[in-house]
Amino acid sequence: MASSLTVLGFLLVVLFCTSISNTLALLVSSPQVLLSYHNGPLLSGPEPIKLSLTFYGDFEASERSTLRRFLASLSPSGLQQSRRFLRGSPLSVYADRSVSAWWSITQQYADLHGRHVSQRVEIVKEVNDDYSLGKQLKSSDIAVLARSSVDVGKPNSLALVFTSADVAVDGFCMHSCGAHSFTSLIDDGEQHAAAVTHENSGDDRVQGSISHTLMSYVWVGNSKLQCPGFCAWPFEKPQYGPDMAPLKPPNSVGVDGMIISLAKLLVSAATNPFGDAFYQGDDASYRPEAGQICGAKFGAGAYPGYPGKILQDADSGASYNMEGSNGERFMVPWIWDPTSKSCVGQPSTAVQI
Repeated sequence: MASSLTVLGFLLVVLFCTSISNTLALLVSSPQVLLSYHNGPLLSGPEPIKLSLTFYGDFEASERSTLRRFLASLSPSGLQQSRRFLRGSPLSVYADRSVSAWWSITQQYADLHGRHVSQRVEIVKEVNDDYSLGKQLKSSDIAVLARSSVDVGKPNSLALVFTSADVAVDGFCMHSCGAHSFTSLIDDGEQHAAAVTHENSGDDRVQGSISHTLMSYVWVGNSKLQCPGFCAWPFEKPQYGPDMAPLKPPNSVGVDGMIISLAKLLVSAATNPFGDAFYQGDDASYRPEAGQICGAKFGAGAYPGYPGKILQDADSGASYNMEGSNGERFMVPWIWDPTSKSCVGQPSTAVQI
């Protein structure tokens, strides 16, 4: 009799645990969202997205190199090189986990003329700035740095401003790890920076109106000294939430945290560069975008406090989910695929090259 009760109790526990697991699976499923198109321009068409980089402050050579290599891996040529690199390797099962295949998800977004987000990304300019505006920056200072780095008259220009670990920017580590915005290319003394969208824990806001000749830009800060638990999770213990052990980064905590934020913001800037293209809903003060709505999801089965199923390097123990054009390891967030209407790390349709 006692044995029967023990077995019954065990079965009840199993059933209870199964019920909890199924409930959790429902709670962490992809959000049911619809990104609407509001008729504005994208970074689209046959022209490549032309990146002008500004490294503001003191960056290590390895940090600069890692950021450049990530950006160089976005273009389709990076996908082809990655496939060659992975052919026959022990990771061949993950041969489609390339940065450029991840970026090709943005090809599902098109403007009024049917032009899709450009799949070619080129670095056309690089500026090294030795604290010309000091170590305490306002949002308007970021706009100034972005504007000074871009040459007028180049379509699909996008400025990237990276601030070093010892630079404080308004809102950094409090409610943002970076932002994308736009500004006027003509410095007429007025403030034109607008459409600010912050990459943070979920507060994505866009405001302002479009006027004059505009350019889009992205800013990302290095959090390694100020708030790695806020901006570099899962490579640092989270500042808030579950107390999980951090994963080992493939490069370094600071720069890998930057790449996570940069990846989200690049997608949002390409699909909503001036605040009137792709975003969810019609609320003028709250507009979630393609790069942000999936949150901190890096692999299948992700839920708050768990990044999802990811890869681990057998030799170094570093965690990652994508490979660069020459086999580099990166961690990038999953983003919204309008075709499958879900958060994905790879395109739902074949990549056309």
